[in-house]
Amino acid sequence: MMNSSADKTPLFKFIIIGESGVGKSCLLLRYTKDEFLSEYNVTIGVEFSSKTVEVDQNTKIKLQIWDTAGQESFRSIVRSFYRNVTAVFLVYNITKRDTLEKLDGWLKEAKENASPNIVTVLVGAQNDLEDQRQVSYDEGKSFIDEKGINLFFETSAKNNENVERVLSEFYYMHSPKQPNWCS
Repeated sequence: MMNSSADKTPLFKFIIIGESGVGKSCLLLRYTKDEFLSEYNVTIGVEFSSKTVEVDQNTKIKLQIWDTAGQESFRSIVRSFYRNVTAVFLVYNITKRDTLEKLDGWLKEAKENASPNIVTVLVGAQNDLEDQRQVSYDEGKSFIDEKGINLFFETSAKNNENVERVLSEFYYMHSPKQPNWCS
């Protein structure tokens, strides 16, 4: 955690990782601007957006969320963005089994480059495409148990399902009233 420069609001840096085309940018756009685009340009390198969140009447936090390119050619650039990250969101597309299978490499990279006490969140994206599902909800749950990932959600940026919850669970779980806030 860092402080925002001007207003002393605590700043938390998150990074969203996973294969290209899984829906990382759509999740970010939905969460920060409450917008959805059915056609979205592929992220080149790294982009970020911020959002200030009111946890309760007396507490605000600022989230800086980094959206990364999923292509192999950008992996070395992405590695440098793990510094000072509070949470890593590992995103796969529920309609593409290989995007879950490839998260092993992304998780390994996150653990090698981020702080040892990083919070990891598995996100199954595009659950509005239930009729095309290749990865069951139970498989996602099994993945977090096997890999020691902290949280798991399925989301739809298109339908705005669980997008807010993915991040709100994190900051309520780590609220100032909890002993491990900012740890």
